[in-house]
Amino acid sequence: MWPLNWQTWLDTACNILRSHQVFLQSDTESAEATVETCSDSAWSDMEKAKVLVKQGQAEAREGNVKEAVDKFQQVLKVDSNLELDPESEAKRLEEYFSK
Repeated sequence: MWPLNWQTWLDTACNILRSHQVFLQSDTESAEATVETCSDSAWSDMEKAKVLVKQGQAEAREGNVKEAVDKFQQVLKVDSNLELDPESEAKRLEEYFSK
């Protein structure tokens, strides 16, 4: 038999989904629920932070500076050792993508 259990399956699914485009659309109910499940049960703090950074970047790309700042602030809650100024980063990315 394979040495698999629900945790192994969840870890595998969350690792595959972490790079999926749906996670960038944090405003969808299914994306939020999936991120919450994976964050609670499968991902390390670094993996959580990476997903939040990607979501913040996607918000800034769409011109949603306030939402990007919120995501970057969540990153700092997960890893307070990161050198990240949420407002400056969101504005910098929004300006970059608006060119």
